[in-house]
Amino acid sequence: MNSAALRPDEEHLFVLLLAFRFSSAVTCAQPLAAQAPADGSEKFSSLASSRRNFLGPGVALRPPHADAILLCQQAKKIGGAPGPVTFISEGNDMQRIRLNTATEVLASIPTMLGFIPTASVIVIMLKDEIVDGRTTKQIALVARTDAATGEGTGFDPAPYLEAAARAETTATICVAVAEDAAAVIALDQIAILRQGFRDAGIHDMLALHVTALEAGALWTDLDTYATGLTEDPNASTLSIHNAVEQGRTTAASREDIAARYAVTVEADTAPAHAALHAQGTDFVRYAVTELVTLIRTRGNPDAELAARVGLCATISPTARDALMFTANGNEHAAAHAFATIARQVRGNARIQILTVAAYCSYISGDGPSTGIALEAAQAAVIDGNGEHDTPLRNLLDFALEHAVSPAAVTTQLHAISAEAARSFGVDVDNLDS
Repeated sequence: MNSAALRPDEEHLFVLLLAFRFSSAVTCAQPLAAQAPADGSEKFSSLASSRRNFLGPGVALRPPHADAILLCQQAKKIGGAPGPVTFISEGNDMQRIRLNTATEVLASIPTMLGFIPTASVIVIMLKDEIVDGRTTKQIALVARTDAATGEGTGFDPAPYLEAAARAETTATICVAVAEDAAAVIALDQIAILRQGFRDAGIHDMLALHVTALEAGALWTDLDTYATGLTEDPNASTLSIHNAVEQGRTTAASREDIAARYAVTVEADTAPAHAALHAQGTDFVRYAVTELVTLIRTRGNPDAELAARVGLCATISPTARDALMFTANGNEHAAAHAFATIARQVRGNARIQILTVAAYCSYISGDGPSTGIALEAAQAAVIDGNGEHDTPLRNLLDFALEHAVSPAAVTTQLHAISAEAARSFGVDVDNLDS
């Protein structure tokens, strides 16, 4: 994607990115509010007590949980052929995976989200794209929110409609995953959403209800009342493809994703400080190069490496940016590595590493993991009385709230991270492949 093709909010993001990187004193529109001191350190205004949940460009969603799945560079598409809906997933090998039935669509949802949702309303927003001379529907945004008690008929579709308009949505698929009392609420929400989409001239392509996204659950088409049984999401073609090609697995729940960032035994920092003293200006170069190798082999950082990487992230914003370079071409593995490191470090190191983990998840198109990592980083900032917040965290939060495409974020931040890594002597040209 080139800058000429970007939406206005993405162009705005580029301005913010450049300002944060190269200006010594920057004040940005809410939710970004920062001053960059002359000494190169990062300082931020105090945080709100809780991060807002957003769907799409600048649209607030209700708590307690809402997740936006960003359109990633490995596009998922829906075919325009008559008959059953056809999803196509194009990976780096350009392999197309077709999901031809409602059962297959349902089985793919946990893979799209990264976890198996319960008591949820899921909306897949689609926009038109020409492929091989015919119009197809490309996923612009996938959103999930809790079917919270008491929402029901008081549910406001406006945030979804605004998001759909900004994403140039032409069709939607709505899915209620719930049972018992939650199902009543979810179905009410689905009915309101569908009417809102129809009133906005958006094609109401498909609406389904299922009690659970697990093998053998009953699903119902809300228009035709056709029924069927769901299949094991982990055995779906899309899930297997992601596991084999990208090393991605589906979590059992959103809470399981949050657990990936929970603190564990703290790594001893003494050896890291000793290495810094011994290696001097080569410390960052050694850390980045070693981490690149580990990520490319999908290894797990041990406590010794975690402590060195954590220390590296606190040396300066530029050293932290150099760590972001390790994600190039291995975004999912990098996100896993930084999440593992974040669990083992504390204070400013944890904030910075969680932010880098969020960046890696963002550029891979994993909205839920991005949001959860940012929430964990914010909690760490609050625990530290707001002393170590970072423009990058606020910038990613802004981008997530405004549904800026991962391609746009990658284009700008990869260049910044490569420049940062090069400034520490990292052999960027050989590693950047």
